[in-house]
Amino acid sequence: MVVVEIKDPYGKAWHLYIDGVLKANLDKYVVGRLTKTDDDVVFIIDGPERSGKSTLATQIAKYVDPSLNIDRICMTPDEFRTAIENAKHGQCIIYDEAFTGLSSRRTLSEVNHIITQMFMEMGQKNLVVIVVLPTFFMLDKYVALFRARGLFHVYRKGTRKGFFMYFNAERKRLLYLKNYKTMSYKGVRSNFKGRFLGKYMVDEAEYRAKKKKALEEKWTDKREMKYIEQRNKLIYMIWREFCKSKREMETLCNVYGVNLTARAISTIVENLYPTLEPYAVKKKREMLAEQKMKEQIKSRIAKERSKIKEELAKEPSFEVNEPVQAENPDETSPKMPDYWGTSQKNGILDNEITT
Repeated sequence: MVVVEIKDPYGKAWHLYIDGVLKANLDKYVVGRLTKTDDDVVFIIDGPERSGKSTLATQIAKYVDPSLNIDRICMTPDEFRTAIENAKHGQCIIYDEAFTGLSSRRTLSEVNHIITQMFMEMGQKNLVVIVVLPTFFMLDKYVALFRARGLFHVYRKGTRKGFFMYFNAERKRLLYLKNYKTMSYKGVRSNFKGRFLGKYMVDEAEYRAKKKKALEEKWTDKREMKYIEQRNKLIYMIWREFCKSKREMETLCNVYGVNLTARAISTIVENLYPTLEPYAVKKKREMLAEQKMKEQIKSRIAKERSKIKEELAKEPSFEVNEPVQAENPDETSPKMPDYWGTSQKNGILDNEITT
């Protein structure tokens, strides 16, 4: 590593420890050449959480643009767009999406759109744009394959931070096409590897305060969007199930002190109709089918019970005879009839012939 002293326009001197190979490549292809070649540069820096991506981004940005300040480190798409519009020739802009830990597809889509939309302005101003995010596989193909000049993948070795590998445009393209599904960085050899130290090239307290504020606003924005979405769905449900017209719903809202016009209701319904109506129709059909099935089961059970009752009513009834009580209480069994016309006395038959 080599030590470079950088003096910013505000009179402050910064001492940067930078990898020698990285410095040589930045000197050869970026520093002082963008204006001559009338070109711009887009770098991607990605890697796991807490691996030092933002630190490396500020070091590269400060080296190629000593005038870098906290205003050109952007945390939101709106800040990113404004920074590109207000930037001067040859300046560097950082868009740091890694501060959330997990990038959202919606935010990245906005970043992809901004880079694509403002392609001409970035080129005319010869800007250096550094995009920091968890993984470059989440970028659109156009930005990942064609707009980005190179990829810095930051990683750890055990618990040690401060390692990176660099892929140029061709090897980055091959890495994206080969490992897009697995999001792996293996199988394609990097151009070079290097190290960096954990020192920010802007005021660290200001950077952390801005990052904290952006994080709070981001989560607040997500909660607000969720509440608005739930409110709009509730409005759509009330309009669909209980109100005959939007004007009637406006009257209903005014009764309860809700200032909602028929035009606003119409806008909400038009936006949600393509999404919710098929879902509502499907759910209603399922509910009706389930209700019909329950009624059929109840009817079948009632028929089976009625059938069982009818079968029981048709079966013959059996009389139960009372046991016959003997005339002589001493006798335990009824007297048998004398079929032979004889009587038994003391075990001897009356008509027995004796000799």
